Amino acid sequence: MKSLFICALAALMVTCFTKKVKVQPPITTTLSNNFNNYWYGGEAEINSYEVSQFRYNDNHQGKAVLIFVTEDFLTDKQVKNDNYKNTNSVSVLKTNYLKKFPSGIYDYSLMTSVFNPIANQNKHALKITTSVQDWCGHVWMQVNNKNENLKIQTFSYFESEADDVANVAVTWMEDELMNKLRLNPQNLPIGKFTMLPSLAYLRMIHKPTQTYECTAQNLPYNKRDMQGENLQSYKVNYPSLKRTLEIVYEGDFPFKIMGWKDSYPNRAGEMQTSTHQLIKSIKSAYWNKNSLSDQGLRKELGLE
Repeated sequence: MKSLFICALAALMVTCFTKKVKVQPPITTTLSNNFNNYWYGGEAEINSYEVSQFRYNDNHQGKAVLIFVTEDFLTDKQVKNDNYKNTNSVSVLKTNYLKKFPSGIYDYSLMTSVFNPIANQNKHALKITTSVQDWCGHVWMQVNNKNENLKIQTFSYFESEADDVANVAVTWMEDELMNKLRLNPQNLPIGKFTMLPSLAYLRMIHKPTQTYECTAQNLPYNKRDMQGENLQSYKVNYPSLKRTLEIVYEGDFPFKIMGWKDSYPNRAGEMQTSTHQLIKSIKSAYWNKNSLSDQGLRKELGLE
């Protein structure tokens, strides 16, 4: 224990003196060499997707980017650890999910960020934020997981949804499912349980911010519309919402997500499905790729 403390202190001193922010694997959990090499190699995993998004009785074509990266997260302030002066820090797997699509003359832009602890994978996401923008206005939601309580704040340009705060007991959250899957598919809930649907879905469909009963199963994926090796299907069904979410992923580490489908009824009660299919997956320290010469990476990802 003493040697671990000395190593941790030495690493912290190096970080402080060099001002170099580097995520370190947590020493309080057992992680495989494959896991450490893949997720703590100083790069993010960037995935681009072709999107067919159901909205206003039509399916609109767009693009999505799903970014997974490890970073150090302050548990008290619930923000990224920037200067390492605060010791209340844990290593998290962060998802940044961005989606853009046009709807007629105007555009939609959505972004969700999710932070799941790595050292204790039994814990739920520590924080989730979602924003949705279109030409009418924008909405913002934030979930903070503290003291076995989820504080859910909503800010919206809609009168019926504006400046609302809800508190619910810690529960499963749909937005954390992809992080849970990437850490270990065995972390995914199976059977019957209650869950908070994705924040973007709640705001796009204007549903009450609450948990809903659902069932989930994890089975081999035998269809041909998704590409990959040893494909698995994690499917969630919300009976009261008449909604089904299916995530298709590779069953071997690092459990890449090949696509997903989101089905629910339109205003006429007819089932409609939004699909997301993988275009390209790369590893990159994208935060350093910000010059004109780096725009070729967008073409590689199919984002041009």
